[in-house]
Amino acid sequence: MSSELLALVNFHEYTLSDVQFKILASVIAFIFTLAGVTGVVAYPNDKRKRSWIISLVNSFGLSAASIVYIFVKFPLIVSDYRVFFHAADNVSMAVCIWLFMANIFDLAFGVVFYPAFLDPLSAWVHHILYIWIMIVAITGKGGFADFEVFASGSAFLLIEEVPTFFLALGAVFPSLRTDLGFGLTFLIFRLGFHVAMLVAGLYYRINFMVIVLFAITMVMHSFWFYSWFTKYGKKLLFGPKGDKLK
Repeated sequence: MSSELLALVNFHEYTLSDVQFKILASVIAFIFTLAGVTGVVAYPNDKRKRSWIISLVNSFGLSAASIVYIFVKFPLIVSDYRVFFHAADNVSMAVCIWLFMANIFDLAFGVVFYPAFLDPLSAWVHHILYIWIMIVAITGKGGFADFEVFASGSAFLLIEEVPTFFLALGAVFPSLRTDLGFGLTFLIFRLGFHVAMLVAGLYYRINFMVIVLFAITMVMHSFWFYSWFTKYGKKLLFGPKGDKLK
């Protein structure tokens, strides 16, 4: 099998053995351990910047992976909507494990090295919720209810990490902060794209419990955007010229 064909197989089939799965999880865990340690060492006196390192690595990896995933898989949606939602392949499983590990390590490092920056909603509630969602996405088991595996749907949706990348980049490197970039990408991906996925899911009658998860996360995104707009968006659009944000 050629290297090109082998690469495409990773986007369409789940072929990992248990050993390969554990190796993949271990490599991802090492990456986030390294990211967390780097934050502690690089910013010994700046806990705020330290608290954003794992998010920066996480959002960059997820955004890049999701963009490639959408590019490869989107043409197939016309012939099989399940490619859009209820499928599992090596890439989508890796993406789900990546987010699962990122949330665990952010909480673990946060409790020890930047507890004051673990926000009750955006850290504790969000991270614990997404740890559980990623388990459900790759196993279909939610504890209180059975779902249908939706690793592929998660891989599509994780393009929504683009605004998080802008936010984290600006937090670690203030000169690169762009409130406009964050606001626009949040509006496009976390609201617009998420609504499109939710509507498509309803149209194709995908697993009801997955629809519920999409709706819950939509409510959370809407609350975050409202909070951002009242604090920054109004200044950006209606503030005096000298007060406008980048």
